[in-house]
Amino acid sequence: MNPKLSHRFVFVLLALALTVALPAIVLAAPSPALLAQDTPTSDVLTPEALANMTYISELSPSGEVTLVDGKFEDTDNRYVAVLASAPRAAGQLNGQDAAAVLLGENTGGSGIFTSLAVEIGRAHV
Repeated sequence: MNPKLSHRFVFVLLALALTVALPAIVLAAPSPALLAQDTPTSDVLTPEALANMTYISELSPSGEVTLVDGKFEDTDNRYVAVLASAPRAAGQLNGQDAAAVLLGENTGGSGIFTSLAVEIGRAHV
């Protein structure tokens, strides 16, 4: 085999291996949570307050759910909503204290739908 041809073949194989392997290595590396904080940034957005707020829901018959201790159940309409305990994020959004939480919802079938809710430092009463 021609030496120039074998060098080109090895170079092409090496380039192909790097092209395939490098994105997999980068994607497999863990990335730090950029917005997550261990403690709430607001007196209003405490874990207790988040577990007892009213959230907008496209799946709820009324269009919103008011959680009590992180749960809501409408037995007549076979609807259940639960606030996920993790992951949660707290920080600032447009200069205001904010918290992001996940709401798990079931409408009586076998699926559980997850909604992301972002609360800005105000109380829903």
